Amino acid sequence: MARNIPGQNLAGNIVVYRRDGMGARLRNLVAGLRLQQRFGGDLVVLWPVGATTKTLKHPDQLFDADFVAAHMVQNTDQIKQTHASARDFRSFQTAQDIQAHLAAGGSVLIENLSGEFLIPGEDVHMARAEFIQTAASLPFHVDILDRVQMVRDHAGGQAMTALHVRRGDIIFEPYWARRFWPTKYAPDEYYDVMI
Repeated sequence: MARNIPGQNLAGNIVVYRRDGMGARLRNLVAGLRLQQRFGGDLVVLWPVGATTKTLKHPDQLFDADFVAAHMVQNTDQIKQTHASARDFRSFQTAQDIQAHLAAGGSVLIENLSGEFLIPGEDVHMARAEFIQTAASLPFHVDILDRVQMVRDHAGGQAMTALHVRRGDIIFEPYWARRFWPTKYAPDEYYDVMI
C-alpha cells in the first residue's frame, strides 16, 4: 500500500538515500539526523530494496516501528520523485545556504557520502563527536537493543571494540566489474590476515 511521503507538506526536508547495504545506509542516516538536528525540517529516509538488498526489505525489523512509520519511504515511485527533487548536500558552500534552502521549502539530499561528514564551516573534532553521539541515539528495534545489552552485560562493563567484516569487498576484480558479482566476495583467509 502506498503511503504519503513523510514531511511532504512541510517546508524543507532532509532526504537520506542509499541503494547498497546496511553500513552505508546507517552512515547516511546518521548524517541526515545530524542535519535535521542542526537545521530542522523533516527527515525522509528513502529505503529502496533491490536484488542485492533483499535482506533489508523489512526496516521495521531493524528500527523502531514509530520511526519507520514517520520517516521511511519504500514505494519506488515516491523514492524516485523525492530523490529527483532534492539538492545534493555537497553542492552547498555554507551552513547558511543549507538553512536558506530548507527555509524556502527545498530538500537537501544525503547520498553516497565519502570521507568524514562535515557541515560547511564545522570543526572536524566537534563533527566527529556529534556523529558518534547521533549514531548512539539511532532508534533501533527493541530486539536489537536487547541483544546489544546482553553483549554489554556479558562484557561486565569492560571496554569493547566491534569489528565489521565486509563481505562485499572486491580483491580480485576491478571495482567497476559488476558482471563478476559471483567472485566479489573475499575469502575468510583475507580477513584473518588483515585482522
